[in-house]
Amino acid sequence: MPFANIRISKGLKVLHGWYIHPIPFEITIADFFIKLINNELSFESNISVSSSEIIERVEISEIPVAATTQVNPICNILELTTNIGRYIHYRLKINDIIFNPTSQQNSLLILMQNACRTKLYLPIFSQSGWSSQSYANTQGKEFINNLTETIWYIDMRDHQKLENCNYHIPKLFLEFFDRADPESYKESRKSFDANELNLHCQILAPYSTSSWMLSTNFNWLRNAFDSFIITISDYIRFLHQQHNITAANHTSKTPVRSINQATTIKVHNRNIWITPVNKTKYFHLEQLLINLSIIRIRYIQDLSHAFFFKIGEYRFNSGNNAYNAILLWKVDEQADKTIILQENKRIVSELQANVPHYHTRTIRINYLRTCDLLLPKAKPSSLRTIYQMLTGDTSAAETVNEAKIDERVRIALDLGDPEITIDLREHNNERSSKYNTFLKEKQQIL
Repeated sequence: MPFANIRISKGLKVLHGWYIHPIPFEITIADFFIKLINNELSFESNISVSSSEIIERVEISEIPVAATTQVNPICNILELTTNIGRYIHYRLKINDIIFNPTSQQNSLLILMQNACRTKLYLPIFSQSGWSSQSYANTQGKEFINNLTETIWYIDMRDHQKLENCNYHIPKLFLEFFDRADPESYKESRKSFDANELNLHCQILAPYSTSSWMLSTNFNWLRNAFDSFIITISDYIRFLHQQHNITAANHTSKTPVRSINQATTIKVHNRNIWITPVNKTKYFHLEQLLINLSIIRIRYIQDLSHAFFFKIGEYRFNSGNNAYNAILLWKVDEQADKTIILQENKRIVSELQANVPHYHTRTIRINYLRTCDLLLPKAKPSSLRTIYQMLTGDTSAAETVNEAKIDERVRIALDLGDPEITIDLREHNNERSSKYNTFLKEKQQIL
């Protein structure tokens, strides 16, 4: 059966994300929309769109991130999906607010004023930098609409993520950010999707070379807008690189970082003179090292200039900030060099035996698949616990419920009681309701 990937939005709000729906027969784009929101085509979609909504325009493309083609709603959907593309984006009309047309402001300032009032609708534009009122109401409105959607998308996912990765948004556009609050919509702040962000970027990019943008009326906007596009493009490239690195790490059959890669070992000679600052800073640590053979300390620097005696330094960095530690021990300078070397090796071996190990997802999956062949009746939670006990893997659980279940299994093993029973079903907070009718009838029979 033919199908189409449908998206419905109204201004900045996505009413229905990309979702594949069947096309049972030839029908116009407009009629398909009516049947879709009335649940006549798919009962599982649950689209919360009123039948009174008006379609402003319909865009169709071959892939989500490609340039779109605007189509007339009276065109037949089967013909379009066959010849142009299967991705159809319905953009619903936004109610315009009429204001005094005598106030001559450029459209970007109008958008800023509306953002300050936390309004998400678009006004009727004055002529401003465009050549005519008609262009202001068409090209201008379309530009501001697309720009607003991009800004809103970034702000909903926290624009500080770009800043933290050294991708800076131009100051001219910072006025628009820090206004989205997903919690007020009872939503969590989502992560960036490189493909969705790229779609917004490709929609905005052609404006940078449009005739009106290159005119002198928009000199104040042109450079900032170009920088904004470049920033988004660079961040998209960064997201793709991180996705590739993560995918490679997940599929690796060996730990991403070996013990040798995660550790650094140094021996610092004694100092003849120490600055008063370091003397005061490390006085307590110095007393501990004199009285103890080894101590574990975190987040210290300038150790090579801190003590009057020789010390050994062992640093461990897991690479993901999950576990970072510095361990120090006092080296006996009176001992023979061979004895010092042997003692240092013994201490390092002891430390390396206690550092955490992080296995990749593929390593654990291969283990579970092997167990499925040899121990088909064993529960995954028990197999995960056995794997962690035998290999020393300290990788975090993939879900919160999985972590709770693993903790319960560890308690059962620690108690050593084969008769212990723990109901793990209490963690199934989102149980499916499709078996409710069956269970109800079963209870009546039993």
